[in-house]
Amino acid sequence: MPLTEKVRRTLRRRRSHRAVSGLKSQWSAYPAKWRKHEYLNLGSETLGEEWGGPEFASLIVDELVADYLTPDTDVVELGCGGGKFSQRIAPRVKSLTCCDISPQMIDQTKRELADRGVDENVSFEVLNGIDFTGLESNSADFIFSYDVQLHLQPQNVFSYLVDAVRVLRPGGVFMLHQIKLDSPGGMDHFLSQYYAHTWDFAFDSSERLGHVYFMSEGQMRALATAAGMKTLDVIDDFPGRDSRYYNVTRDRDLFGFFEAGRSRLTGKQRVVKAEGDETVWAVLDGGERVAIRSSQQFERAGFAWDDLQAVSAEELATIPESASPLEHWE
Repeated sequence: MPLTEKVRRTLRRRRSHRAVSGLKSQWSAYPAKWRKHEYLNLGSETLGEEWGGPEFASLIVDELVADYLTPDTDVVELGCGGGKFSQRIAPRVKSLTCCDISPQMIDQTKRELADRGVDENVSFEVLNGIDFTGLESNSADFIFSYDVQLHLQPQNVFSYLVDAVRVLRPGGVFMLHQIKLDSPGGMDHFLSQYYAHTWDFAFDSSERLGHVYFMSEGQMRALATAAGMKTLDVIDDFPGRDSRYYNVTRDRDLFGFFEAGRSRLTGKQRVVKAEGDETVWAVLDGGERVAIRSSQQFERAGFAWDDLQAVSAEELATIPESASPLEHWE
């Protein structure tokens, strides 16, 4: 459905961030609790290392994603938490932008990296929990995220995938980590949640902290494709049954690496609307016009509503309509 003024108002009204408000409050309270209670930190030096331990965190960086981390790479970390991966990534790359929904987690990571002297090339951004608003378009080569998006509903994961297309440069890669149910570790996690009834609490309940969703390889690929991304690789056997770290996850982890597609909308085109018709059109570089499908599509491309030009129906008719409608992710 093309973008109209009515659709624009409706979509704006629906973006309430209610689904992530509970996550934000829960994880914002976690750093203080982690520092206070040994049953949470388990004696770990860095927040987050209580899950898997420091050696497993190093293994992920050293063996799973090392090829994406070079001195010329600008990296975004989605969900930096307490900085356990940040401290390992920052020394390897040109720049690292640590992002989190929680200001308290951001502060925790700032202290962690400063104490370790690895914060010189690091910046920080508090996200809205929906997308990468606040980050510049075409600003990153790799988006890293581990043990984060599995806490999000599939629609929320998709919203990040869609906006990653904007943030990544041509050839940029998005790393998506999920838990697959069809595995010893995944089923253990599922049953523990079932008997703890975490699934039965409201989104803003503290009893829901740590609740995860599950995703198959097929679902992961489908979401990435719908977001306009090309599948580069899907790994479902890391670290492997012969690894001494196997029992950390017991085959639960699913890693997808996806390359961002290129949108035909760059925010530099002319955007027009004929008098008496609310449909908004972008005039592409080749001179053809395409109907913009949604408010999010319009704004994600970098258009400003003040730039919208009113034209006559006659003038609009002189601009040929493209035979290829915009994909929803463009």
